[in-house]
Amino acid sequence: MIACILIPHFASAVERRMNPALAEKPLIIEERSGKSAKVYAISPEARQMGVKPGMTLRQAEALCPQARGLPANQRRYQDAFQELAEVLLSFVPLVEAGDWQPAAKCFMD
Repeated sequence: MIACILIPHFASAVERRMNPALAEKPLIIEERSGKSAKVYAISPEARQMGVKPGMTLRQAEALCPQARGLPANQRRYQDAFQELAEVLLSFVPLVEAGDWQPAAKCFMD
């Protein structure tokens, strides 16, 4: 039997685990490249306001001005994803880690 675990809004969940004060607040995790800033990941609350990964930060702020902006920390998300895979290995003999952007995805057998 093969199972798949999908965790939507993984990056925002990791940020909230690090800082519980962010719970239930709309989050926009941003990625800067030169002068431009794009939405890297979002929380469910920001999604409900129409924010989507990939849009410009300016568009996201216009849709959800009350959102808390955070810089993306890909190393933190990768570490958390690895931690998740290790926990899953304690339940099943084989875990194949899928992509963790923007939602964590693992396959188990």
